[in-house]
Amino acid sequence: MRIQALFLALVAFAIAGGCASVDEKTQKRTADLLHSFPPGTTRATVQARFGSDQPDISKVCPATGWASFYDRSIGEKCQNSERRTGKQVNRCDRYAWRSGMFDAGHYWFYYDDADRLTDAECESTSD
Repeated sequence: MRIQALFLALVAFAIAGGCASVDEKTQKRTADLLHSFPPGTTRATVQARFGSDQPDISKVCPATGWASFYDRSIGEKCQNSERRTGKQVNRCDRYAWRSGMFDAGHYWFYYDDADRLTDAECESTSD
């Protein structure tokens, strides 16, 4: 009976916010990502650190801008990065990551026209 009570208490603690939220984990991962890859890092350096893993998305800004990009979600991510940093994004790359059985997401890298990093962010795809 005590084990059941302890289990229920742990479940209630987790539901009540005892565990870090997905947003908190995502913010920490983004901060860690920007620490590992500070603005100004070359795209070649980022690619070398990922080794044989290739980005699953790599897009270049059309002449008409990200607002007219055919994939609205990618265009919006690039525009959001431009608003955050005040720097124009010429290219974006996305790499998938997985940590454990239930934790997965994407790393987004945003580059200027010289292929230098302007911004990066982590996006969690797990709940």
